[in-house]
Amino acid sequence: MLLLMKKWLWLILLIALLPCCRDRRKAAVLTDADAGTEDNLLEPRAEEPTITISEDRPLVEPPLREKPTQLFWAAAGCVEEPQAARQLLAKLATLDFLTPGYPALAQVPRSQEGCRFLVLAGKFARRPYAEKLGERLRELLKTPITLLQEPYSHDRFSPSAWLDQERPGAGRVWAGLPGEKIPLLAHPSAEAPALDQLTDGTWLSVLQAVETENGRWYRVKSGEREGYLAPGRLLCEHHVFPSPDGQRAVMSVEVGCAGDLCRSDWWLVDRSFTSRRLLAPAEEKFFHAFSPDGRRLAWAASARMMQLESFAEGRRLELGPGVSPSWTSDSARLYFRRPALAGQRDEILYADAPDWQVQVFYDLPGRPFYPRKLSAFPPAVDVFSADTRLYTMFLRLLEKDGGLTLVRWKAAFDSSGRLLAKKAEQLTE
Repeated sequence: MLLLMKKWLWLILLIALLPCCRDRRKAAVLTDADAGTEDNLLEPRAEEPTITISEDRPLVEPPLREKPTQLFWAAAGCVEEPQAARQLLAKLATLDFLTPGYPALAQVPRSQEGCRFLVLAGKFARRPYAEKLGERLRELLKTPITLLQEPYSHDRFSPSAWLDQERPGAGRVWAGLPGEKIPLLAHPSAEAPALDQLTDGTWLSVLQAVETENGRWYRVKSGEREGYLAPGRLLCEHHVFPSPDGQRAVMSVEVGCAGDLCRSDWWLVDRSFTSRRLLAPAEEKFFHAFSPDGRRLAWAASARMMQLESFAEGRRLELGPGVSPSWTSDSARLYFRRPALAGQRDEILYADAPDWQVQVFYDLPGRPFYPRKLSAFPPAVDVFSADTRLYTMFLRLLEKDGGLTLVRWKAAFDSSGRLLAKKAEQLTE
């Protein structure tokens, strides 16, 4: 009994001392004036950018850390059929300040008489961006610009969003090479006879998505003809991820799904889609990040080799297996993670200009484990406060009470790799 009482006294004393010890640890770690509290470091907030529009630089919205709840569309007109939008689309295409992927046609969110497709000039998660673009378009076009606020539906980066598949959508023929033609098929089969030849870039009404044993096909209308196009031949529910300078974009075009696994072709395109290059065909996962100055692109397909493309120099470097790239604001440092596959770690790596030699930034001890249903790969490193504060997460599988438990670690660092704070959250019992 006496031994048991001593153990309880030691436990009570330890609990009483914990707040004091925790406060001392905070004081020792967070010495910078701008560091704030440990919670602020582990839940950082991005600085809001200044919005400017120049005549020759596209208006590109910076990325968000959180998934938006609303999207703001800037519409320059509304038409009954895609063919009727030809003149307005051509006029908007001459404007150099539109984001890559625009102008575009998107389904009207709610059915309206004589108005089925919106001619979109842009789509944004922040209202001020849509308002700024609308003001500039009114000045140039001397026509009303409509701003629509719609719920986010996984369509932020999809210019030609098809929100309601019970009604016709709009799509653009994608032949792979500018000016090429592809067949409009009588049936959803590669062996079906051709009804017509469709030129790359032609706008069509998309009537239906048809699921067959050979995958998804699209039933479309071109003039008075109806026929079928295979996935990968139609820009309808595609996604366009522009570079910060708006001169290029990464574009994904879905080519087929099996169960919950979908694959896409990943393209590098210029603003007008006239210059295009297939980076990775039929890939499930594709990790990519443009440098803030738009001069470089880091990408990796399905957790294979991290590629670093330098557009001005016309060269590509392989940096080893990697996922989840991110950049410092001066474009001089690239961060990425090892994929934690086949015995690999998930450490944070970095490479600095100009030689881009890869070095280890930080490796959290423990056994990496990233289940597909939660997060199949390590997340990117978020960079804040003029590149002086970094934040990311690690997943670790720990032995506990004779079993295994999954723990998520949130971690904050300074630019030298010094750990400023970390916090564990148990995800499984």
